[in-house]
Amino acid sequence: MAPRCSIIVFDRSMNRYRKCLRGQNWKTICSCHARPFILKIQAAWRSYKTRTKINIYKILPIDVWRLILENIHHKNNVLQLYKSYKCVYERRMNRIKSTRGTHMWGNGEWAYQEYGKNWIDLYIITTKNLKYYTNLLM
Repeated sequence: MAPRCSIIVFDRSMNRYRKCLRGQNWKTICSCHARPFILKIQAAWRSYKTRTKINIYKILPIDVWRLILENIHHKNNVLQLYKSYKCVYERRMNRIKSTRGTHMWGNGEWAYQEYGKNWIDLYIITTKNLKYYTNLLM
């Protein structure tokens, strides 16, 4: 039997505390319980990288300094958001392509499976949004 996670959790069905039943992925704990620590490490790393960039440029004049800070903010937050939007629209495109034109029988009449009769409109809107976010990332 593989070693288990060493975190103590409360079992609602048995109404008692026990060890987590998941296997160890990170030395002594599972990936579920390691996630908060991983997020703290990632946040510390992002702040370290930002501080090192700031320390390099802090002797510059205030107008150049403001431009650099806006650029750092844009890279850290906005570009990541655009990447996630693009990923959402790519998944939606794949789902539309795989389910369009398929029918199923429901409630005594034929109906389109996931998107109804407006799947063409949804396809066009998704294509436009996907192109928009792809261009923003270039």
